[in-house]
Amino acid sequence: MKNKLNNILYKLKYSNLPREPVQIDIAITKECCLKCQFCDCWKRKKEENEVTIDEWEKFLSEVKEWTKIKFLCIGGGEPFMKKGLTDLLRFCAEKDILTVVITNGYLMNDKLIKEVIDSGLQKINFSLDGTEKTHDKLRGKKGVFKKVNYVIDKFKELKPEMPIELSTMINNANFKELPKFVEWIQKNKNIDSVNFQAIQRVVRYDGPEWYKKEKLWPKDLKKINEIIDKLIYLKKKGYKINNPTSQFKMFKKYFENPENTDNLYCKAGFSSIPVDCKGNVLLCQKQAPIGNILEKNIRKMYYNRKSKNIRKKSKNCNEKCHFLINCYYDER
Repeated sequence: MKNKLNNILYKLKYSNLPREPVQIDIAITKECCLKCQFCDCWKRKKEENEVTIDEWEKFLSEVKEWTKIKFLCIGGGEPFMKKGLTDLLRFCAEKDILTVVITNGYLMNDKLIKEVIDSGLQKINFSLDGTEKTHDKLRGKKGVFKKVNYVIDKFKELKPEMPIELSTMINNANFKELPKFVEWIQKNKNIDSVNFQAIQRVVRYDGPEWYKKEKLWPKDLKKINEIIDKLIYLKKKGYKINNPTSQFKMFKKYFENPENTDNLYCKAGFSSIPVDCKGNVLLCQKQAPIGNILEKNIRKMYYNRKSKNIRKKSKNCNEKCHFLINCYYDER
């Protein structure tokens, strides 16, 4: 009875269309310096006519004039392959836009670290998928683990109050060592928290059966359930894990049957604006863009017919795509 009531309240929460967005997600480039096993960004050719830093600043100013941005997330590819990124970070700080950059950390040296700190960036998130051997193998390059740890230590040396978060993707290559990994994080004074994600298709959407061809999809259901239970135990003990216990429980259902993630409802188009490196606004990854920020006003796009249709489809969508388990997860 309680679950049914929660579901009704959740649907009502997103029933008033549309709502002003509070989050902007920017994939600032598709280029990447690593060859991660679960991502194909590195296989792609360099995109021509990516949105420039000046154009991003114009877009964000346009958004600020319309609505209050609570959060800006800058990802990629690898964001620091974008020339002039620190200029954009400085602009965001001056405009009082809370910003986080998600990076693999590999391109960062002492000079760039200082530039990022001086830009006023409020938070940085590093991708780290396990112990040294596992992480380097998953990322396709030796030395990545050591480099990320050096960068983290340097950030904390220069700006101790800078929040440092890790993003870790649970997959068949690393899940058995995750409790040990969390113990290591707990002892590391320079890491503030870790956020786990269940393995998914990165950047693109490949339909509901993508996992059947995924080599990194966990095969031992009993074992991964045991590991997730251990993570829940560590979370309850106060370890530096961001995920709510309800999300870990949903991970267990997801790994059992990713095509039937019950009690998850899509929020595509309700509170965030995802924009790719060419300026296309993609409220839903499997739907066509509602427009392009270089051609149209974002407020007009957000309220146009295409946007309304996407919201209507997402509200009633039964596909339960894998984005719901991570990026769009909402505890209730």
